[in-house]
Amino acid sequence: NFAEIQLPVLATSDASLIGLTSATLGGEVTEDGGADVSERGIVYSLITDPVIGGQGVSKIQSGIGTGIFSEEVTGLEPDTEYFFRTYAINQAGTAYGVVKSFITDELLAPTNIVVSFSGSDIILTWTAAQGATGYVVYSSTDPYGIFNVDVTGNFDGLTWTAPDPGVVKMFYRVTSLCD
Repeated sequence: NFAEIQLPVLATSDASLIGLTSATLGGEVTEDGGADVSERGIVYSLITDPVIGGQGVSKIQSGIGTGIFSEEVTGLEPDTEYFFRTYAINQAGTAYGVVKSFITDELLAPTNIVVSFSGSDIILTWTAAQGATGYVVYSSTDPYGIFNVDVTGNFDGLTWTAPDPGVVKMFYRVTSLCD
């Protein structure tokens, strides 16, 4: 008596340790379907039904066989919804777990921005935004107009110093960057 080989049975766990550009994803292969599980892992994308080989779908292999597994996914975009599910492969084919989703953390703007003057310089200082890897200063002569990147200043940590624009009234914005 030979048992017919079936697809593996697996579950997708909720995303955990969600950050600006990373999350931990995983699940469990609970049954091998009567044949060795030669590959298991996670597929994820911006589309709602990620499958191996699908356009824009990324795959992370996480071992073989049955059992619990998880992997940290990096290189994600902040404040973005991703869809993911587990997969497992045996001789019968590829099985998928249920699709789940998560949203990466939002990159916040710096806070407590203070404008001061020192001699002939204008100085902007601010409180760091969590997860920010850099900042950009924008300026405009119109608070409701178009703000352009201001290249006249120099950064020193959480401080930006530029020559005083003189009699021209300037408006500034500081935004956060994330690698």
